[in-house]
Amino acid sequence: MTISEQTDRNRGCGLIIQASKNEFYLVGANYRLYLRPNPSILKTQSPRPVIDPSPRQHGYFTSIDEGHFDNNGEFVVDLVRNGDEISLGLWIEPDIGVLRVITCY
Repeated sequence: MTISEQTDRNRGCGLIIQASKNEFYLVGANYRLYLRPNPSILKTQSPRPVIDPSPRQHGYFTSIDEGHFDNNGEFVVDLVRNGDEISLGLWIEPDIGVLRVITCY
């Protein structure tokens, strides 16, 4: 196997759906997404010590949940991510189903 063949097998793909201003749904495989607040939004808000435009800060997220949609189209939470599971970006793999992300801004 050549390096290019190995790289092609690990190539990420996915779909990001913005359901509302602060709600996103992510599906796919082998990719990591970093969401950060727009710097102009941060300037208009009062200073908050937990908000940092760095992707390693998780004060920007209200919740990050792994789950699926039921037959009625409602999102069902299977696992709530926290701690190390959210501090290094939003990683997506096929076995997690759908990742719902709700941001503060």
